[in-house]
Formats: sequence, structure tokens, C-alpha cells
Amino acid sequence: MPLAWIELDIDSSSITLVHPSDPITAHVYLYYPDDPSAEVPVTVAVTPSGRSVVSTPVVTMHHDEWATVMIYPQAVSQRVGDVIVRALVNDLETSRLQLTNAGIVLLDRVRGPNTPEGMIDRISEGTGNWGSFYGVVTVTPNLRGIYGPAF
Repeated sequence: MPLAWIELDIDSSSITLVHPSDPITAHVYLYYPDDPSAEVPVTVAVTPSGRSVVSTPVVTMHHDEWATVMIYPQAVSQRVGDVIVRALVNDLETSRLQLTNAGIVLLDRVRGPNTPEGMIDRISEGTGNWGSFYGVVTVTPNLRGIYGPAF
């Protein structure tokens, strides 16, 4: 029986932002030494429906091949790890990933200390300086106690 597995790209995290959308890169691998010339369709499915979408939901591969797929977050997770990405061969799950789609809510107004009155809100201080924001934000779901995301 052919086996497919899915794993995150080395530069991807299992936590991603919904807005702005921060896609996750994953790789799908096929292992089927019994018939290396067979073309095997591998389905990449996300549950629950609507939480994320996959760039290429079905990839056809031969033994020892891999394909890259992008996973695009669509809705904020209700709890950590509740987005399940599954690799299926002949409708049988052979591998899975757990992801978290994070939502971040900033304050109503984010303004740099030197922003003149009447100017649009901004963080930057000075030409060529992207500035920094130090303040309270709301992150959902609660990510406390797990590895910190690198946004």
C-alpha cells in the first residue's frame, strides 16, 4: 500500500496569522517501493472545513517523490492545534499535521509618539525607520504556554 506523509517546511511554523494571511509551506512525500512507476494521487485535506485551504488539494506522485503545497489560513482557530491537515491515499489517512490559525487584534489607534495631529496613524519614527510597537494586543486562541510564534 502506498504511504504519503506531510510535514512542515523547515522555515514554516505550526502557528500562522489569519490577517494578514501568512501561508504555511508543507511538503508531501510518497513512499511506494512495491510499484515505483505507479502514479498515486495524494489528497491533502483540511478539517474543520473553512479553517484553511490548500493550494493543490490533490497531487499525483511516484515512489520517492515530493511536492510542495501552500496552506492558507481562512479563519481563526478556536483552540491551539485545531486545524488538521491530512494526507490521504485511497481515502485512507496516512499522515497529519496540527496547525493553529492565530488572530491578533491591535488597539483602535496605533500611533508613533512623533506622529503629527491630522496625519494618518503610523508606528514609524523617522525616515527609513520602521519603528516598533510596544503595547497590548489580543491574540486568539490563547497561545500562552506553547512555543512563541515568530511573526
